[in-house]
Amino acid sequence: MASRVRKLIKEQREFADEQVQVLRGAPGTLLRRAAAKSARTVKALEKPARVATRAGVRLTSLSQHTLESLLELQLEVITSVLTSAAAQLERVSRSRSLRGAVGGQAEELRAARDRIAADLERVLDILTRAGRGLRAVAEDAYENAVGPAAEALAPVRRQRKAAKRAVRKVARGK
Repeated sequence: MASRVRKLIKEQREFADEQVQVLRGAPGTLLRRAAAKSARTVKALEKPARVATRAGVRLTSLSQHTLESLLELQLEVITSVLTSAAAQLERVSRSRSLRGAVGGQAEELRAARDRIAADLERVLDILTRAGRGLRAVAEDAYENAVGPAAEALAPVRRQRKAAKRAVRKVARGK
């Protein structure tokens, strides 16, 4: 066992000596090649870093603008709801009968439904603009990092399978 270990150590030492001889012969060349390759790699990282930073700044601005718009809309909705509730309570307090108190509820419900629909349209508009902005940032980042995109891909259309129709068996007369 010990002889095998000595033999393995001797082989490893010989291999290391050979490698030292090779490295002694061309250390400057190897170092220059390694340094040049490292320099190219580092330089190649500049453009993607710039693109990612610019895209990050644009995304931050876009998300901040979207959040600001949504918060402003939320404030308007809350203010509208509170104003409407206060007006309803005032109307109830002035009414002389239950019929008078309940009389304006149908009108208020229609107005509330219209406000909710308008508010939802505004939310969808805000989110649509944000989505378009996000798409523009992604497209610009891709083009700047990779290069101009080839032709825009056409939407994939599925081929419809022909519907299988039941085949009628016609009874033949005898």
